[in-house]
Amino acid sequence: MSLNFHGLGRKFGQRSNSRLFIPGAAISWKLSGQESFSETRSPLSDISISGLAFLTNNPPDVLSEISILVSLPQRTDVKMDAIELLGEVKYCMTRGPRLTYKYRVGVELRAFELADGCNSPQVLEQVKALEKTFGKRRSK
Repeated sequence: MSLNFHGLGRKFGQRSNSRLFIPGAAISWKLSGQESFSETRSPLSDISISGLAFLTNNPPDVLSEISILVSLPQRTDVKMDAIELLGEVKYCMTRGPRLTYKYRVGVELRAFELADGCNSPQVLEQVKALEKTFGKRRSK
């Protein structure tokens, strides 16, 4: 018997959007209502249209509303330096001992639409541009 995830015909736990791994990408974050992003930059673990994960030693609380500033590595084929995204922290996992970063944080991104509390459609186009550049880098 195969379980469906949200009734969309996918097996349980399977993502609908592929994860992008962008070497050298980092994030800064701030809680909703704060004026400035943290000065500490954390490595971006992966990103997709529906969410992202990053590594940190000082994680936000689960269910926190946060803004994330994704800084991209200097590349000639990517025409943007950073992307600002809105989301909600869905999990914070402790990683193994002796690793540089103690936690992996998962964030579900807000919808991409013209409404308060959402990511703008222009940001969606930026994420899609990243898919074109980084989406086919991994081989089987």
